[in-house]
Amino acid sequence: MKDLKTTFSELKLRASYGQLPNQLTPPGAISSSAQYPYIATMPTGTVGYLFNNQPGVTVSAPGLVSSTFTWEKVQTKNIGIDYALLKERLSGSFDYFITDTKDMVVYSQQLPAVLGTSAPPSNAANLRTKGWELSINWKDHILDNKLFYSVTLGLSDNSSTITKYSGNPTYNLSDYYPGEKLGNIWGFVTDGFYKTNAEAATVNNSALAGYTWLAGDIKYADLNKDGKIDYGTNTLTNPGDQKVIGNNTPRYKFGFNLNLAYKGFDFATFIQGVLKQDFEPSINDYVFYAFATNEWNLPYGYATNYWTPQNTNAYFARPRFDGIGNEQSQTKFLQNAAYARVKQLTLGYSLPQQWLNIRKIQKVRVYVTGANLFTITSLFKGYDPELLTYNTPNVLNASPYSYRTYPINKSVSFGLQVTL
Repeated sequence: MKDLKTTFSELKLRASYGQLPNQLTPPGAISSSAQYPYIATMPTGTVGYLFNNQPGVTVSAPGLVSSTFTWEKVQTKNIGIDYALLKERLSGSFDYFITDTKDMVVYSQQLPAVLGTSAPPSNAANLRTKGWELSINWKDHILDNKLFYSVTLGLSDNSSTITKYSGNPTYNLSDYYPGEKLGNIWGFVTDGFYKTNAEAATVNNSALAGYTWLAGDIKYADLNKDGKIDYGTNTLTNPGDQKVIGNNTPRYKFGFNLNLAYKGFDFATFIQGVLKQDFEPSINDYVFYAFATNEWNLPYGYATNYWTPQNTNAYFARPRFDGIGNEQSQTKFLQNAAYARVKQLTLGYSLPQQWLNIRKIQKVRVYVTGANLFTITSLFKGYDPELLTYNTPNVLNASPYSYRTYPINKSVSFGLQVTL
């Protein structure tokens, strides 16, 4: 490759394979407080009664432990390339990886209620995650070498699929099932509002909510054309009028860095974000569903844009405090959680070197830095897109964003750096 040395200063191909055991307790599968989940331990506690002036002590029967219980095995295969060319002005890397989690710890099966205790966790599932990471950097001097600039872009993506699970033979949608793409959101397709009470009365919604539907309530599409709106058996083969309406996995995560330096001035900024992600407000999320169960919650202004006979093009259905029919998972209220945020922006100035020699000081720099100054997002006010958390590998039905979580603060700081 001698002829390429004037173009490429680095060109490296990489490949790797590895396997590690994982005995950490997966949230949602086994209690996170269980330090030794393979041992049947007897829980202890106290009761609210005194015996000889001491609280009574209780000892409970241990839970079940699978006889074949063992740790998970995480296998990772990776292939990548590192490069630098054009006198190292252009550099970067690309990686493609496949991670297989074998013998994933989950609740292995649904046992009869007469058992009297929870089913024991076991190594009953496999998970495969595929993804890639890309990094590109360009740096150069212009304006007679007086202006230096550097631009870096990082982009990555991954998705996970359940490849094996023996604990859900009916393919119930509330549990793992083979072929499931983690993060899928099942819900109904919204077909506007009922315009009149008579129209609402013609649709059988009895399987969806236990109250009478009226004008201003949400109208769901009858996808299976059976004359009613329901969940079916809530299985993959009979989901009723549900379908996959989105996925809450963050896709195409990116980071962008820009650095400039010119005659003592320096500038740097870092922008990060997600290009594709869906967000489903939970039924108990009072930031979004301000009037879901009572009239006492303090709503954001947008929550008052609800249906009335005079406001039929509203975003929200008419307020109802006696049920959750209008707050089902649905296409109307599915939010686009893609965003871009200026994580950091810094402007600095270093005093000329000739001003410092007589004072035996090497460098004096003043700067101002802002953090989280600006965010581009279509999410409703009250949500911070960077704090959304969803299903992750080994976590079944992980809790979504908490509306009680404080958003990330904006900040501005000033500084003086002196190097002796």
